[in-house]
Amino acid sequence: MRATTRSVPLSVSFVLLAACGGSAATGLDAPAAGPAGTLPSGSAEGQTSGSAGGQTCGSGGSSYVAGADAARTAARCPVEVACARLHGGDCASTCASPFAACGTSYADCMRHYEAKYAEDADAPFVNEALAAVCASQIASGSCLDLTPDTIACTYAIVEGCADDDDGYGANYGPTTPHELGALPRTITPTLCRSVSEWYSVDVPPGADKLRITVAQAEERHVLRVQAYAPVLPTDKRLPDAETVFVRPGSTVVLSLPSAGRVLVRVELGLARDRRAITFAAE
Repeated sequence: MRATTRSVPLSVSFVLLAACGGSAATGLDAPAAGPAGTLPSGSAEGQTSGSAGGQTCGSGGSSYVAGADAARTAARCPVEVACARLHGGDCASTCASPFAACGTSYADCMRHYEAKYAEDADAPFVNEALAAVCASQIASGSCLDLTPDTIACTYAIVEGCADDDDGYGANYGPTTPHELGALPRTITPTLCRSVSEWYSVDVPPGADKLRITVAQAEERHVLRVQAYAPVLPTDKRLPDAETVFVRPGSTVVLSLPSAGRVLVRVELGLARDRRAITFAAE
């Protein structure tokens, strides 16, 4: 199911389960442990494996891996947790609602949602560590919120940029930024339509703004840029942030949340293109 990140309407990403239509997703304060007491929900760091409903999940790393098969595998664990709760579990009464989309059985629920998260993406990229954390959050969350819009669930499976060889890696989420280091820095990423790319920059003491310059280009598509604190808890939704729009051949200044390390999110809304972007502090 395609779902725009609610807090900042920039990129298209995938919330891992849409089991209960009409249930508003809000930030989930998940307990520290998952279904077997094995999956802490605060951070993806170090959480690369766990179990839910008898299957191992999150056995891969915390980097993004491309492919529909990987997306289907990663989706299986969170989907299994939700479908088990909906069919014969503590959330079974939810399926009595005319607005629920539970599937006719556990097997039907699994089959439908596993396929959906792989097939909805043109170029799916998967972070299995985040998928494991998302499964833990679904296991311990409210029956009215089996679609948490936490960072873990929003960024476990994302739309990526196919054949992206710009050298910045699969930096498609806030837990996997490409580190640029000290400013100023100029980058030339390949940007795809509605795909967020994340970078970290080191802002010197005394600076509170980021100056963004986009080189002149034949295509006039606008770049969208946001800045965030360097660590974002994976059991919370992506916080609201100021957005600036930068046209080719222009410079825009963005207020920063703090000095020191800052996460920067960039996106090109309407087309695939390679852009020269310069970040500087002021």
